[in-house]
Amino acid sequence: ANQMRDKLLRATVANVDVVGIQPTESVVVTYNSQAIYKHIATKVGIQPDYKNGDPRSSFAHINAVHYSGKRLYIVDEKTMNKVKVSDPSWPVMYAGVPTISFKYS
Repeated sequence: ANQMRDKLLRATVANVDVVGIQPTESVVVTYNSQAIYKHIATKVGIQPDYKNGDPRSSFAHINAVHYSGKRLYIVDEKTMNKVKVSDPSWPVMYAGVPTISFKYS
């Protein structure tokens, strides 16, 4: 989670229509509704549907794809706000598993 947080914070935030002209290698595009997510997903060529309330193929409401020669992170606005303030509930709140512990014998 910390590596993803760092990548998101270093990326340029942009509109999906101008991803290719951004000077950085990584770009974040945020969305705040399923309709906007579907528009972005269709534009970049990933599955635009939701499964169990989450965008398909996302983790913690983040889809990471290559698009226009950039690493594109499609992120829910609420998630991005949690990332910005280092909220400890992210990404656990989206994973559906509060804590995982393993026992080795």
